[in-house]
Amino acid sequence: TAFRNRRGGAFFDRDGTLIVDEGYTHKPDALQWQPGAVEAIKRCNDAGYFVIVVTNQSGVARGYYGERDVRAFHDNMQAGLRRANAHIDAFYYCPYHEDGVVDEFKIANHPDRKPNPGMLQRAFIEWPIDRARSFMVGDSDADVAAGFAANIPAFRVQTGALLCGVEKGLALERRARAVIPESLLQTRARQARVWLFDHALPLWWRHGFDHETGCFHERLTHAGAGIDGLDRRVRVQARQTIVYARAGKLGWNGPWREAVEAGASVLLKRCLRPDGGTRHTLSPKGHPADNRRDLYDLAFVVFALAEAGAALSRYDLLDDSATLSDWAHANWTHEAGGFFEGDLVTTPPRRQNPHMHMFEALLALSEATRDPVHIKRADALAALFADKFFNQRFGAVPEYYQDDWRPTEGEEGRVCEPGHHFEWSWLLNRWNKLGGGCLDEQAERLRAHAEIYGVDRASRLVFDETFIDGRARSRSSRLWPHCERIKANLIRFERTGDADAAANAAQAFDMLMRYCSVQSPGLWHDCLSPEDTFLDGPILASSFYHIMLALEELIRVSES
Repeated sequence: TAFRNRRGGAFFDRDGTLIVDEGYTHKPDALQWQPGAVEAIKRCNDAGYFVIVVTNQSGVARGYYGERDVRAFHDNMQAGLRRANAHIDAFYYCPYHEDGVVDEFKIANHPDRKPNPGMLQRAFIEWPIDRARSFMVGDSDADVAAGFAANIPAFRVQTGALLCGVEKGLALERRARAVIPESLLQTRARQARVWLFDHALPLWWRHGFDHETGCFHERLTHAGAGIDGLDRRVRVQARQTIVYARAGKLGWNGPWREAVEAGASVLLKRCLRPDGGTRHTLSPKGHPADNRRDLYDLAFVVFALAEAGAALSRYDLLDDSATLSDWAHANWTHEAGGFFEGDLVTTPPRRQNPHMHMFEALLALSEATRDPVHIKRADALAALFADKFFNQRFGAVPEYYQDDWRPTEGEEGRVCEPGHHFEWSWLLNRWNKLGGGCLDEQAERLRAHAEIYGVDRASRLVFDETFIDGRARSRSSRLWPHCERIKANLIRFERTGDADAAANAAQAFDMLMRYCSVQSPGLWHDCLSPEDTFLDGPILASSFYHIMLALEELIRVSES
């Protein structure tokens, strides 16, 4: 409810604005308030505004003092304010600088360092602040630039003029939103339904299913023709089965039932190994080819059979899904938590990604059967997420781990994918809805990390990879992370009424439709380069699962 009743935000620089800047001020007994600073903070408190401090603290990177010293100094500021019946709601500081001597913080142009708006963006996501009634006050051009980059008014003030600057900010008339969140979503949901029902679903059944072999195609040409001669990955057969099961749930009046039955048939008859588990690929003719097992493949087959069983009201398919899950738990349970990952990839590094999809599959199985064993198994993976995957300091999930679930050494262990952050955020909320536990804080911090550091504020693209500290690692942008951004922000809006989350979902949908602007409606580009050009290549069937779940969620939330 807090995000339905937002308040204005007053953002302050610290050194030189609120306190006297003696150069890397960090000792509590060195605190000296600037003239009018305490009065300015109390004026904002009394006006009902959140008071947020955003401060560059390169002294941490330079080794002059540590993060504990920064926090102790802020505690002393709060103690002084309490004596005046005033307070600061939150402190954000950036410890990074390119000239640092502490390796962890030796980073140039970190997204949090002003004039970049990272700290302000974090506050807008983490607090119910009304951007339309917010302003920034500071003593430098970097402060003003950060405010403008966060799309709020900013005032540069000189010593003694702080209270005057605050009064200017408080006097600003509230800037009205152009449209209400529900309108943003409903308009796009209608567009999504037309794109799915009139174009994508008919096209992918007509040309994306090989009726001769009884399998889904891996890829289509840009003219919409199936590409022959390719091995058929089991995960793609599963994903396309999920797509058409969800199409039936949405009310598409096309041959969704035929598609789901065909997909379930190929999964059961050709993709399962007689000695347990799943194959990796079928041949171009649809015969068993690569018999290696893989956790990622297995998770999607569990997921697809659960969805097919629910859509077709076939309990035998639900039993088959549960049997495959039983096999994984009986044969692949790892002593350090989670699962062995099969024969396809060498471990370590272990990967969080297939475990996330096993979590997703168990949620689908739980929803379809209401058997408590499946939600209990999902609970175990949620506990693994909370205990091992989630980095409490950064609010992020690395991709790669050692056998004991410590992140791998070096650069590899610091790699994150914003798309997976959005995906985990949505799944954790879904787990909670289905009767699992509550990891709302972790789910929201993942969404916040991805929104702040994983979305380019100029191009609106979602980066393929970042580092855990927030720097971009790969600035290319595949289609699927935009779908996961839609889902994570929709569930945030549904739960809290956060209008910014609704706007983020609408923005992500608009970006997705840019990928889908091709010569044959119902197809898409897969990847956009850092130079803002789509990369050549065929249409990947594997992306349809991401699109379908995102658009289904958009339609569901907008119609509720």
